[in-house]
Amino acid sequence: MTGYSLKEISKQLNSGSIPNAANYGNVYTKDEVYTKDEVLGSFGNLSSPLLDLPLKNSLAMKAGVGDVTFTRASTATYIDRYGVLQYAAIDESRLEKDGMLIEGTSTNLYLQSSDFISGWVLNGATKTQNATTAPDGSNNAISLADNGNGFITHTTSVTAGVTYTTSIFAKAGTTNKVWINLHPTSWSGDIVVFDLTLGTITSSNSSATATITELADGWYRCSATDVCTTTATTQNVRLNSVGTNIGETIYFWGAQLEALPFATSYIPTTTTAVTRAIDFGYIQATNNIPALYEPFTMVTEHTYNGTDGAAPVDQFNSVNAAGVTIFYCRCDTANARYSVNIGGVAGTTSTTGSLVVGETTKLAVVYDGTYLNLYLNGVFINKAIVTNSSISREPLTVFKLNGWSIDSTSSPAGLSNRGSTKWYDFALTPTEIALA
Repeated sequence: MTGYSLKEISKQLNSGSIPNAANYGNVYTKDEVYTKDEVLGSFGNLSSPLLDLPLKNSLAMKAGVGDVTFTRASTATYIDRYGVLQYAAIDESRLEKDGMLIEGTSTNLYLQSSDFISGWVLNGATKTQNATTAPDGSNNAISLADNGNGFITHTTSVTAGVTYTTSIFAKAGTTNKVWINLHPTSWSGDIVVFDLTLGTITSSNSSATATITELADGWYRCSATDVCTTTATTQNVRLNSVGTNIGETIYFWGAQLEALPFATSYIPTTTTAVTRAIDFGYIQATNNIPALYEPFTMVTEHTYNGTDGAAPVDQFNSVNAAGVTIFYCRCDTANARYSVNIGGVAGTTSTTGSLVVGETTKLAVVYDGTYLNLYLNGVFINKAIVTNSSISREPLTVFKLNGWSIDSTSSPAGLSNRGSTKWYDFALTPTEIALA
């Protein structure tokens, strides 16, 4: 059978290039065939959302009224689409390759996080300041030369029973291996080895979980997470170069220790620990979000990367003037699923679908007047029947890109990226959802 794939049509549609009908035969996937008329009939609907918020290069709307309101009470960092670390001012959003970065609060417990002076101890190694270009483009990354089982460590108070994550930006020098050693003073001697050429985790002798993320110019961010076993203040984490010959070098920059089970964006420190504030964004609902007691569709791209254990950890919702949530879609991390709810003061209806950590998911919620339908990556997952009269008729005031209340104190402490988000004031069909 000949024709264009849904992936190709979706790519052309989302780029604003609507193909000529004469170019199309049937469109097919593994399980379904869509006729030319079905596909072409979908273009008009998909290209006319009430709200179209790309969240790629700016907070500007392609369709909609007003602007996104974004707040954060501190500066912050992020990794741009080119793999370079950038700095964001207070109340400035952070747009990464997967969309707008949304984080809860966190504190970097390490001091002198980039120059490794105060609080850092060398053992069997030689440190050179300003040795090469760092991930942020500055020239203040250090090199560490191994003089025989050499390492650098930081003296930091940690508490038994608390989960900590340590992270470091590392780059190969004359050796390409680095250890993060969660020292037995406070942990169980956990060691994770990272390969800075292949970008892989080569070994771990412990219960620690680890990640490695590639940046530009040969840099990687390496992290290790585990539960602290003993309250202590000395030799908590060691950073080792792993060479075979004396004098082999590796580059370090941007060390971080957080009381969280995942690494958040880098928080620079000097003489004291520094806390990054919560991100919060929302838009006005009027002329952007349809009446939720009528058929509607919401399509959004979402990448969930971590949780502090609270449920829900990441949520976007619509509320009325009294602050009552009428619609929400959230990460129910306790059950590894997305959870969708519509209702309000008079009742609720829910449906759920699988949540995959670290993967970008295109999530679509469709209310067709009878059912609340959930689709993940264009595939129907689940539905729940809705009693229309149970949906509040009170006018919506805002659509929140994260959290519950329009303030920083009620936002969840997770880590995610919010990508393209669209609202339609009608129910898209399964064909249209597959193309969206």
